Amino acid sequence: KLAQGGKTVVFPSTATSAAAWGLRVTAKPRGFTTEGVLRVAREAAAAEWETFKRLAMQGWCSEADRQLVALAEWLVTKLPNTSASAELHYKDFQRFRPERRKLFPALDGLEEGLGAR
Repeated sequence: KLAQGGKTVVFPSTATSAAAWGLRVTAKPRGFTTEGVLRVAREAAAAEWETFKRLAMQGWCSEADRQLVALAEWLVTKLPNTSASAELHYKDFQRFRPERRKLFPALDGLEEGLGAR
């Protein structure tokens, strides 16, 4: 990180090296921390971040969280050809909707938030 007169030198995201004040530096990206990823999401996609926050948090309670975990476990048994390493996708949560609504009533009305959670 270079700084001059209290200003940070910002390098284009596509460049791995740049020059400033006669100095040439090469940057090697490091992985983001969880906090860093959240900060980037909030800053780079503010409107989308607000939508995500609304869907992921509004109306949720601990019982809905418990039922979401139970739903995921239940789905693994219902979906064909699943293994321990298989991934569940949002469309999987849309399947078996009538049966799912009976078994997991705390999730009723939180349909849009399933993918966000």
